[in-house]
Amino acid sequence: MSHRLPKECVIRPLRDLLHLLPQLQTDKAGQVDLAHTPLPVLSELIEHAEDCSSTLHRGISAIGSLLAHAAIEIEDGTIGSDSVEALGWLLAELGDYGAACFMLAAQCRKAKAANTTNKEGK
Repeated sequence: MSHRLPKECVIRPLRDLLHLLPQLQTDKAGQVDLAHTPLPVLSELIEHAEDCSSTLHRGISAIGSLLAHAAIEIEDGTIGSDSVEALGWLLAELGDYGAACFMLAAQCRKAKAANTTNKEGK
């Protein structure tokens, strides 16, 4: 018997992060300007970027464990090498995405701290 969480309890950090991206301020050159992005948006970006990074790391770890346990099936060809290759490319992309989320969270924290310090100093 499977117990499913209510839809409102399911955390979807990637979806939430993507919904926030249009709220980022940009400069005249079209580059993201975190210094002028509202503090509540920065706070939410930090939360969702960190959640995404954590989710990705746990998922990549789980896939690695599954692959390790499937070694015999991979070796005897039950699981095709094309599937293993596709998983390898997927893991590479997910790893890069996790690093990008981590960097985004760090940049948002830095901008938030600078913005908070500037407001306190005024």
